Amino acid sequence: MLNQFRNGFFYTVLGQYGNMIITFLINIVLSRLLTPSDYGTVAVVSVFIIFFQMLADMGIGPAIIQNKELDELEIAKIFNISGIFSLILSVIFLGVGYILSVIYKNEIYITLSRILAIAVFFYSIIVVPMAKLKKEKNFKMINISLIISSLIGGSIGVTFALLGFGVYSLVINSVISSLINFLILLKKSKLRLTKIVDFSPLTKIYGFASNQFAFNFFNYFSRNIDSFLIGKYISPAALGNYNKSYQLLMYPAAVFNGIINPVLQPILSDYEEDVETIRDVYFNLVHILLLFGMPISIFMSSCSQEIVFFLFGQQWIDSIFPLKMLSLTIWIQVINITTSAIYQSRNKTKYLLLNGILSSLIIVGSILCGLYFKNIQAVSISLAIGFFINFLCSISILLYKVLDSKWSSIISFFISPIIISFFIFMALFIFQYQFSFLVSNNFLLLLIQGIIFIVVLFTGFLLTKEYRYILKFFKR
Repeated sequence: MLNQFRNGFFYTVLGQYGNMIITFLINIVLSRLLTPSDYGTVAVVSVFIIFFQMLADMGIGPAIIQNKELDELEIAKIFNISGIFSLILSVIFLGVGYILSVIYKNEIYITLSRILAIAVFFYSIIVVPMAKLKKEKNFKMINISLIISSLIGGSIGVTFALLGFGVYSLVINSVISSLINFLILLKKSKLRLTKIVDFSPLTKIYGFASNQFAFNFFNYFSRNIDSFLIGKYISPAALGNYNKSYQLLMYPAAVFNGIINPVLQPILSDYEEDVETIRDVYFNLVHILLLFGMPISIFMSSCSQEIVFFLFGQQWIDSIFPLKMLSLTIWIQVINITTSAIYQSRNKTKYLLLNGILSSLIIVGSILCGLYFKNIQAVSISLAIGFFINFLCSISILLYKVLDSKWSSIISFFISPIIISFFIFMALFIFQYQFSFLVSNNFLLLLIQGIIFIVVLFTGFLLTKEYRYILKFFKR
C-alpha cells in the first residue's frame, strides 16, 4: 500500500501543482484584462455547470472505483449510458441561458449557455474514463492529461482575452480544456461506446451511487447558493468580488484535495473492512493537514490586502475583507474535503448523505443570515461561522459512525498547530503595525511577510518537536 501511495502522490502532486500554477498564472492575466462584473457574469453560469456535472456523475465515479465485481464490459456499458445522458444534459443546459436571461435581465446568458453546453457534455462524459483509470491506479496519465488540457485551454483563453473577447474568453477556456482532457483520458482508458444499451450493471452500484449522488446534490446546493443569491440580491460586481475571495480561499484546499483525494479512495477501497488501517491513515492526514492548514489560514487572513492587490490589482479592493474572514477557515476546508474519501472507502455513503444534509442546513442558514444585511462582508462573516459549526458536526459523524472512534482521539492534534499559528499571527501583526509603512510595494510586502511566515512556521515545528512527526510521515 505504501508504494501505491507514494506513486499516486508523486504523480498527483505533479499534476495538481502543475495545474494550479498554470491556472493561477492564467487567472492573474485574465483578472487584469477583465472586470469583476465579467467574472460575476460567468460565475452565475458556472454554478449551473457544476450542477450539471453533479447530475452527470450521479455517484457513478466513486461507485465504479469501490465495486470490485464490475468487469470491463460492464464498465463499457455504463460508459454507453453515461454518453447518452451527457448528450441529454448538454441539450437541457441550452435552456439554462434563457432562464438566467429572464432572472438577471441580460441576454448574454443565452449565448454563454450555448457555448458552455459543449463543455457540459465533455465534463459529463469524462466521468467513467476517469473512474476507470483511478480504479486501475493510473494516476500518471490522469495528471499529465490535466496539465496538458489546462495549459492549452488557458493559453487559448488568454489569447481571446487579448483580442478583446471579454467575458467569452473565460468560457472558451472551459470548452477547450474539457475537450482535450476528455480526448486524452478516453484514449488511455481504452473505453468505447457500445451498441448495447444495458442498464443491468447500474444495479451493482445503485446503493453506493445513490447515496453519493444525494450527498453531491446537497453539497452542491450549500456550496453554490451563495453565488446565485449574491448575484440576484446584491449585484454581479459584488458576486465577482466575493467569488474572487472565495477562489483564493479554496486554492490551498484544492491543492491538498487534489493531491490526497484522487489517491485516497482508490487505494483505501481495498481495505474496506479494515477500519483500523483506514482510521490510522486518516488520523495521520488530519495531523499533517492541521500543522500546515492552520498557519496558512492565519497567513492568508493577515496578508489578504497584499495578496489581492499583488495578484489581481486594486480594482478588486472589495474582495479583501471577505478573503480576510473566509481565510480563517482554510484549515477547516482542507480537513472537510478529505472526509468523503473515508466515507467511500468504508462503503458508508449513507452517513456521507447524512453529513451532506446537515451541512446544507448549516451552510445555507449561515448564507441567509449574512444576506439579511445585503453586503458581502456580512455574508463572509456569517459563512465563516457556519463553516466552523459544520466542521464540528461533520467530524463527529465521521468519528463515531464510520471510524469507530471519538473526539479524544484527535483533540491533541490541535495543540501544536494552534500554538504555531498564534506566534505567526503575532509576528505578522508586529511587522504590519510597526514596519510595513517602510515598504510601499505590495510584492515586497508580501515577500517579507512570506519569509516571516516560513521562518516562524519552521521554528514552531522545531520547538514543538513536530518536525519529527512530519519527517516520519513522509518517510513511511
